[in-house]
Amino acid sequence: MARLHDVAGSVPERSLSSDAFVSSVRGALARALSQPGRVRDAAFDLLVVDAWVTYACEAALEGDDPDAVLDGLISIGRDA
Repeated sequence: MARLHDVAGSVPERSLSSDAFVSSVRGALARALSQPGRVRDAAFDLLVVDAWVTYACEAALEGDDPDAVLDGLISIGRDA
């Protein structure tokens, strides 16, 4: 749970499409990808990314413009 809060940083609640949120998730994904193999910290970072992306997808569907949020999430994986 602590890693989720570390990645979230100062991202305001419900601002999942914010640059700060996207930057935090990209950072966790970059850390995970920079440590190939069986590295526990990389696995935890990848789990954090999975949790945040799942949460963002759920929240996007409740928002006014889910397509915009989902497009932003896709860009995280594309840029990794």
